[in-house]
Amino acid sequence: MAATSIILLVTVSLIQMSLSERFQVIPTKSPVTAIVGSSIELNCHLFPEINAEKMEIRWLRNSFRPYVHLYLNGEDNYREQMEEFRGRTEFLKQNIGRGIGALTIHKVQLSDQGLYTCYFESETNHNQAQVELKVAAMGLHPFIWVEDYHDGKITLNCESSGWFPKPMAMWQDETGTRLESTEKINVTEETGLFHVTSAIRIETQAKISCHVRNDLLEDGKESSIKFAESFYWRVDRSGISRFVLMASCLAVALIVIGVTPRVVRMWRIRTLQDDMGKLSNKVDQVWIRARKYQHIWGIFNLSPLILGLFP
Repeated sequence: MAATSIILLVTVSLIQMSLSERFQVIPTKSPVTAIVGSSIELNCHLFPEINAEKMEIRWLRNSFRPYVHLYLNGEDNYREQMEEFRGRTEFLKQNIGRGIGALTIHKVQLSDQGLYTCYFESETNHNQAQVELKVAAMGLHPFIWVEDYHDGKITLNCESSGWFPKPMAMWQDETGTRLESTEKINVTEETGLFHVTSAIRIETQAKISCHVRNDLLEDGKESSIKFAESFYWRVDRSGISRFVLMASCLAVALIVIGVTPRVVRMWRIRTLQDDMGKLSNKVDQVWIRARKYQHIWGIFNLSPLILGLFP
């Protein structure tokens, strides 16, 4: 009878202990959005609130191992960490006594985007939850440039790079009215970021703005341009003048390029001819002097005569 009572008491105690450690894992926030190159905190907690200092806590991607990060026996374990996360994860332990398992990922990359599993395991229970990470990149301010002018209309181009996910480009006038345009978006292979180009034709002097927007971040960047009325007049009047001027400059350049080397060569030839004539005259004078002193060759060496040392 006593033995039965003891067994019953132990069983009840184990059941109570098991019930006391039953918990749910709840993501604090999902999805979370991170900017490329920044740091982001992924967070989940236990309900009810339980001290998780002695639990095993794993952050996972697609498999139990290798893992994104492992907290085991009160310390970080990097033995089987995923290679792409080495040196970029930090498990925050300051609130682990309240059942909070927070992980910081540093230097966020595009490849970090996706689902993460937050896994808690005690001696008697285990549970998990998922947190979604979205990655975004805010590109450069749009660059507006004039491509063409024809029939009183100007073709404008707007370009911007460094966006993720795929951005949206649009043109607006001063009243905020959206203008019809063409758009082309490419992915830069080296970075995986998007480059957008948008073109529009206008015939007004109003202010025109190009907006590039990241819907994930609910933010964007814009640039504006405005042409004075005199710009159109100058374009109309100066078109032919610029063509004539450019053609004239090109013709002069071709003449200079073609003639200059020939002139230089002729000048060098003429200079060499003059120098050779002078040298020939000097040689003739030396030999005349040499013949003059021919009767004393036996006494003196002829070399000084050749060198012009005698008067």
